[in-house]
Amino acid sequence: MSVQTPTSWAWEHKVDPITLLVLLALADMADDLGIIWDAPYWVLSEKTGLHQTTIGKRIRLLGDIGSLQHASGGAYRLMIRRSA
Repeated sequence: MSVQTPTSWAWEHKVDPITLLVLLALADMADDLGIIWDAPYWVLSEKTGLHQTTIGKRIRLLGDIGSLQHASGGAYRLMIRRSA
């Protein structure tokens, strides 16, 4: 089975640069399964230099396009497809 890291998966997305920056910051915080257990907007803001409002809008966009999903307990899940 081919395993792709969250960061390499994020780099493959064809989104605008700001959304890609947020996705890469999330991927950097994700475990090997693509789960981000704690990603407060202020932490993402410090990592990216973006305003927290911008972070929220980009996270909603990533959810709308199917790249990010809310998981239980306030976590996020990157929708990484695993190949066999």
